Amino acid sequence: MAKHTSLRARFLGFAGGHFVLSALGATVAFALFGAAEAGAGLLGALVALLMLLYAPAGAFTAFLMEWERPTAREWLRAVALTGGIACLWGFGGFALCLTEATSLLGFCLLMSTAFLASPSFCLMFLVVLQVLDLPGLTWAPTWFLGILAAALLPPVLFFTGALFVSRKQPQMGLDEGRATP
Repeated sequence: MAKHTSLRARFLGFAGGHFVLSALGATVAFALFGAAEAGAGLLGALVALLMLLYAPAGAFTAFLMEWERPTAREWLRAVALTGGIACLWGFGGFALCLTEATSLLGFCLLMSTAFLASPSFCLMFLVVLQVLDLPGLTWAPTWFLGILAAALLPPVLFFTGALFVSRKQPQMGLDEGRATP
């Protein structure tokens, strides 16, 4: 019987691909931030490129680890697990920033994504640049949608890329379930 790809294996595969893209993204982003003439347009192109690289990273990981094609439920669970952790990180860091006692911790959580999740950090930074000039609380929906997109886009693109090269699950025939003498 073929080995089944567990949720844990999918999560660890995503984590490996995610950290490789984060290292690449942090290197390019800091070089870009060092250039004084770099604008939001160049940052937007970097964000789009880094996010789109999740699909080939997922395909490569699925090929390398010989993942089998997940069912729709398994795919949703993998996306929900990784996206949920990212949402907790982003929204939790933002919530901690709202009180004076925990604001430093919240700021550190959000800033740690510069190294741990640079594609998402660059997307959040791009959103911050867009909402700086908005009056009052009109920035809030844009900011929250930006955090949600930064949390969910990487796993959705990664696991979609993994679908393209995953092996099909073997179908158990009538004779495969019985022991042969």
